[in-house]
Amino acid sequence: MNATAVVPSPTGYYVFQSNLRGRPRWKDEADNLLRKIPSAEQWLNAWKKYGDGNIVDALTQGLAPDSEVQAVSLITSAPVCNNENTNDFLLSRLSSYARAIKSCPLHLAWYRDQATFRELIFVSFCEVLVKSGTHMKAVNDIMRIYVTDSSWRNLTRLRKGALWVNKLIHTLQDRGWRHRATLVFILCNAPHGKDIAQYARFASSFDESLEYFEKELTKLQYTENLEVVRGWRSFTMLALVQRLVDHRIR
Repeated sequence: MNATAVVPSPTGYYVFQSNLRGRPRWKDEADNLLRKIPSAEQWLNAWKKYGDGNIVDALTQGLAPDSEVQAVSLITSAPVCNNENTNDFLLSRLSSYARAIKSCPLHLAWYRDQATFRELIFVSFCEVLVKSGTHMKAVNDIMRIYVTDSSWRNLTRLRKGALWVNKLIHTLQDRGWRHRATLVFILCNAPHGKDIAQYARFASSFDESLEYFEKELTKLQYTENLEVVRGWRSFTMLALVQRLVDHRIR
């Protein structure tokens, strides 16, 4: 019989203990997520309802300038932003994007399916601002309004989860997934969305969980017999963040 126990940690926070057979909880969550990812042969049919590359515009609707989305990575780029006025602008954009995603008509399936991914973009945006020198308290205050009113430790965990997602996207793009590397995080969270805290749990075993996903997602069922869709461009969440801030972060 499998079981998951909740036990107090040395820090005073309650954590989930591995089940009785000694398997980490994140691996069970990973397997559930992987089951939702279409094979290469199934990909085109699974993605048909999203139409063409306009998904990029939809994800940044209302805030983005009309500029090309560049395929840059949160892992390989070093954000630079020290100007006080620029910081005010970025925090304003962060709040505006949060309001925009909260106002999406979630009664429509097309928007509801993207809800978790939009939240990941928002949390990635937060991570970029912290790394660019924006005061963490200012970022945390906005996260508490729009994501969860919790401790700075938990908010840091959520941002680390977004970093984990960006790292996996970067890894999959290098392994031939191209545009699918980002879009898969929309498909695997549909139709009702998932709590982004699961990505924080993956990030708690950062390298091990990345290796687990990479090993699974580079099997032949995900890489062979892929029907290429013309017109799709590869993009990452940082590329979307750059679009949201009018490329004011280098």
